[in-house]
Amino acid sequence: GEAIRKDLNLSDAQLGLLQGLAFALIYCVVAIPLSRLADRGHHRSVIGWSVLIWSAMTAMGAFAQSFAQLATTRIGVAAGEAGLTPASHSLLSRLFKSEQRGLAIAIFTLGLPLGIAAGAFAGGALVDAYGWRMCFLVVGPIGLLLFPLVFLILPKTEAAPRLEGDREGIWHGMKLLMGNPAYRYLWFGAASASMFGYAVATFFAPFFSRFYGMSAMQIGAFYGGINIFGGVIGILAGGILHDYVARRRPGRGLVPAVVALALSAPLAVAGYFAPHALSAMAFICAALLLYLLIGAPTYS
Repeated sequence: GEAIRKDLNLSDAQLGLLQGLAFALIYCVVAIPLSRLADRGHHRSVIGWSVLIWSAMTAMGAFAQSFAQLATTRIGVAAGEAGLTPASHSLLSRLFKSEQRGLAIAIFTLGLPLGIAAGAFAGGALVDAYGWRMCFLVVGPIGLLLFPLVFLILPKTEAAPRLEGDREGIWHGMKLLMGNPAYRYLWFGAASASMFGYAVATFFAPFFSRFYGMSAMQIGAFYGGINIFGGVIGILAGGILHDYVARRRPGRGLVPAVVALALSAPLAVAGYFAPHALSAMAFICAALLLYLLIGAPTYS
């Protein structure tokens, strides 16, 4: 983030747009038709082509010379990533029963902090040694290698049974979903949590670079460690707690996630006002652990 901002002479607002609005708008628009395609039994195709597109666009980002060019590649990455999560969760919902789904999604979601950790460790070293463009050139092709594996490993699926609203179209189906109070509140809560989480993640590296003078390698090591410790524990705990509470008190599976999310916000804020880098990292690690606890319960 900070290396890109300096090289392309970007403002913090532009950096936020690259990580937030430019990504989120395309992601939201593209995810809906791709989700529908996955429900019709095309899980492998949606996941495979999504991986191919976002990996190729990531590699192309290395050649960006301006904000507009980098924003274009981010839009491409968003279009690719939009298919992975809904198609993967849809596939998992077919492979696992509801009482097992929380842990199954938690294990799947472990790819997020572990991938971020690997990228942070390697990326920090690459930025210090070769510049930020080399990171894009290394990470992008790795994803391209996964494309054929998707079709070799994932099972074929049949189309899901048609539900009320299918024949009327996507917008009618969305109206039915938003008419359900439980879904509506869950949607709003997840959107609010994501806004908070992406803001913290976007300005993590710039903050520690500017206020504590840390190098990209140092920031990558800290951020990677935080994701391995806080991310893995938080995601697994979320899945296990959801399944445990849901079995004993049906309808209450989200209670641990709600409590965790309420506690994570003040811890993250405390991290950005901490007097020392290590104490700031400790607060943010605790906040991330609690924040990621909501992932599996929300989707299961």
